[in-house]
Order: sequence, then C-alpha cells, then structure tokens
Amino acid sequence: MSVLPGRIVTTVSAILITVGGCPLPAMAAPSSATIATHFQQLTLTPGGEPRDALLWGAIGGAGDAGLEVVRFTVDWTGIASFADVELSQTGSWIMRDNIATGSEYASTPADDGCKVSGTTVTCSVRTWIDNALPLTGLGYFAVEAKAGAAAGSSGAVRVTASVGAGPESTSESLVRIGEGVNLVAEDTDPIDVTAGDTTEVDARVSNGGSTVADGVMLYLGVDRDALADTSYSNCEYGQAVICTFDTQLQPNLTYALSEPIGVRTPADAASGSRLHGEFTWTTATEWDDLKTSLPDELLDVVFGDLQPGTGDELTLGPATTTAGVPQVELTEDDNTVELTVTVEDGPAADLTAIGAKVTAKADSTVDVRVGRVNNGPGRLYPDLFENNRLGTSIRLPENTQLVGVGDNCYTDDGKDEDSDSNRLWCESDAELGAGDREYFDLELRVEKSGKNGSVQAYELNGDGKNDSAPIVVTVTGGDDDLPITGPSGLLAIGAFLLVLGGLGRYLARSRA
Repeated sequence: MSVLPGRIVTTVSAILITVGGCPLPAMAAPSSATIATHFQQLTLTPGGEPRDALLWGAIGGAGDAGLEVVRFTVDWTGIASFADVELSQTGSWIMRDNIATGSEYASTPADDGCKVSGTTVTCSVRTWIDNALPLTGLGYFAVEAKAGAAAGSSGAVRVTASVGAGPESTSESLVRIGEGVNLVAEDTDPIDVTAGDTTEVDARVSNGGSTVADGVMLYLGVDRDALADTSYSNCEYGQAVICTFDTQLQPNLTYALSEPIGVRTPADAASGSRLHGEFTWTTATEWDDLKTSLPDELLDVVFGDLQPGTGDELTLGPATTTAGVPQVELTEDDNTVELTVTVEDGPAADLTAIGAKVTAKADSTVDVRVGRVNNGPGRLYPDLFENNRLGTSIRLPENTQLVGVGDNCYTDDGKDEDSDSNRLWCESDAELGAGDREYFDLELRVEKSGKNGSVQAYELNGDGKNDSAPIVVTVTGGDDDLPITGPSGLLAIGAFLLVLGGLGRYLARSRA
C-alpha cells in the first residue's frame, strides 16, 4: 500500500475531530435526521499489512443542532471468504453518553457501545449532529486479506444506520483483492536556486517488483504558486497537483515524465527561504479507492478545489488503456521522495521587534499591542516556504497576568485562552513584504511594578541587533509610580537619585 492514502485518511480523521471539537450543550436533536454512511473502499493484497478503513456518515435534516444517538450495523459477510475484519477504533471524535457538555472527548475501548456477532458489529453511540457540520466519523475497521486470497476476488461491506427515530439507510462499499506491486520513487537532490529563477525537477519512478504496474498516479505536493505555468490535461490542480497515467510499468525499469516539473521562486524571496515538497507515486487502483471513499467536501479540504488541466498530456513512457487486475502497493516507505528547493543570493528580510510602553493603575487591565516589522528588502512567503513561518516570542512583564490574547498567539501550554503563563508564542501565515507590520494584541492585568517584558522577533536573516524590544508597563496611583522595568533600569534610576541627592528624594515625594 502507498503511504499517501493512509496519510490522507488520517488527515480526514483530524478534520472530523476538529468538526466535532466545539463545546456543546446537552440537548436532543430532532428525530427526523437522516444519515448516509460510507465505508472506505479498499483493495487488499495477500500477505500485506491490515488496512484501516474509515466509516463516516453524512447527516441531513438535523434541524436544530444537538446530541443524538446514532445506531449502525456493519456486515462484512460479503467479503468474509477472503478477508478478516475487526473493529479497531470507534474514534475519539464520537460523543459518548458520559460526556454531559461535549467539551472534551472520551477515551473508550474499541467495543464500547458495540456488539460483535459473527461477521457483523452493531454500535450505538451518542454524537453531535448539526446541519452546518453534517459529516461525522463513526469508526475505524482493520481489514486484512486472508492467506491464499485470490487476486480479483471482490465483495461488499454492507452498512445500515439511523439517527434517533429517523429512517434507516443502507450502503455498500467495495473491498477487493489485488496484485501487489512495488513502486519506487527515484531520489531527488536538494536544489539551490537564485530568487526569481525557475528550476527543473525530473520526477522518476521505478517498478521494483516482479509484476507489471498497470497505471500509476503522481501526487505532487508543491504549492501551486511555486509551479511554472503548465496545465496538463491528465493532471488536476489545487493545493497539490494530481496526475494520472495509464502507462504499464515493466519490472526493474525506471520511468520519467515527458517534461520536467518547473519550480519557480519569487524574485523578492528572502535568501535562505526553503521550499519543501514531495513526489509520491501510487497505483491507479489506490487513487480510485480514495476518491470513491471520501466526499467532495473533505477532498476539497485536503487537496483544494481540484481543477483539470487544459493543455497537452503529460506522459510517462508508452501508454496503454488495457484494463487489468486491480493493484496495490506492497511497501509504504519507498514510493515518496522529498523535494527541497533553497533560495540563494536573494535579498535579506530584516525583522525588527515592536515593543510597547503603556500606563496602568495597579489591579487594573490594560491593552498592549506588540509585533514586528519587516525592514526588507526581502519578502516572507510563509505559505510557500516552510521556514518563512517565523514566530514571535513574548515574555509578559513581571506581576502581570494574561487576560486576553488575539487569534495568532498561544501560551506555552498551547491554549489561546486566559492563562497564568508569562510566555507566549505568536505566528501567522500572512505574507510580510518590505515595510509591512504585523501586530499582536494582548490584554494584561497589572498587579504592581516589576521587571520589563520583552518581544523577540525570530528571523531568517538580517540584523540580529534589532530582534528584541521591551514591554514597559508604568504603574500609577501611588509610590509605585515607576515603570515595570528590568535590573539595568532599576540600577540606572538608583544611580540617578543618588547623584541628585535631595532633589531626587523631592521628586520621588512629589510623585507620591
């Protein structure tokens, strides 16, 4: 099996977890809701590892959102002659009966709320349903080909389900036995390019097995903005590029694209910016399984709105349209290679930290705005270059507490909510050109005077002398009418008062 389908299903599961992760009131949803279930289509190979099949449901007619019982039965009698099935996980995104508010997830055994009988399993789970968030994960099943299963064998897994007192629905999904092949991606060396230039990448794949590979798919995990202006008719373009080939790959031979992949970098990309991508080859069968199993809504989240190319066909050796036995990857770790493109001789992106000076009374709250500015001349492209996603570290002034924080900042414990932590990490995926500023808003509760806080802007290159700036809070309303400052500031004030003698003491009394 290729590593790609499994990784994408894991991503989909994470999306479903995110969908189900909001705090929920303990209320019942209308009983008229309907559900359409989908068991992941699979192609197995004898001797291969068990495959995880995702079972998910699309809920409609829910009306008002709420908690409701979902009942489903999975029947694998149709594939029992050549495959074994086991319920491996009901999924942490399923809301359980013992969760009153729905504000956190339950960790329960795989068979919690489920009963296995022969080649069927019946489960009753309580889950959150909402017309605005109609997709829900229901569980994972481990499916494994039996020893001696014949290539070409196929059958259906049958799922019946209902929501509350709503109508029962039925669906069937294909599970089949295919030939095992071994696609091996040829390594690509790291590439250094000058900012603004386009480099050509030669993507190659070998058939490392003894069986002819009948059709392959290439997943090009590179940001569309980094690709040269090409539009091949057998490729789809979105957040990634998906190209399909009906080429027959003979054993022990290497195949290359008819044209290299052009990767370009912006002319103002900061020197040292590094683009990471990947080439993953998988069988046409596995790609068909994946597309058939997942709804368009989730595929759009993972791949973006894929649009077909309009130009000539990108080829991979001699083409054939002969249909054969479905095929699946035998190994997962050799059909993906990483692509690394690093910008050299580009401009620097010099970041300067923006501190703050505010005044507040003791035991009051105050708004503090800090941030960073790009002095240029280089531009940061965090969506394109992974190492352009540069963060900003904030240490709160002593004797202050964080009351509120903007969307792009997180305390050390990873939460973006009220916290006693005095350290924050802020970042965003916004491009930052020369002269652009980015601000982070904090709300602090000030108790009394103390040491200064600080802002540290991390950068790719540039002048390191301006990366840090202080956060100064001056507390008013009493003898503590002094800034919250650091040790050097306190020493300077002490020396100043000592030199001025009586005048210093007079000024101190005047402030009181």
